[in-house]
Amino acid sequence: MQNTSLEHINPANLKKFVRKLSIVSSRHENKQSYKIKPKEKKLLENKNTENALRKRVHVLEQELMNTREERDAALEENKSKINSLNIALLSVKERMKEFIAAKKAREKRIRHLEYKIKRKVK
Repeated sequence: MQNTSLEHINPANLKKFVRKLSIVSSRHENKQSYKIKPKEKKLLENKNTENALRKRVHVLEQELMNTREERDAALEENKSKINSLNIALLSVKERMKEFIAAKKAREKRIRHLEYKIKRKVK
């Protein structure tokens, strides 16, 4: 660069130059900020969307866990009902077997008595 003396510079012109330089600088800075702001907005939107999705995933996981717990509870309840019904069914089967055996024994006694009566009547 050349060394120039500042003696020949007009202060009014220098003032205009500095003012225009600051205007150009601020415009350039504004352009940069306008370019950056949409990117920042997009990043913030993505972050907000990501947070919303994370919250939604958490809510869905909680619902899934609650549903699984309800399903497991219903399954246990159904198993206990099935077991009690099986016990009741076995009890009914045993009583039916006892009734059938008693009926057969009674019929056998009746036939035997009928046979004795027929023998004596002849």
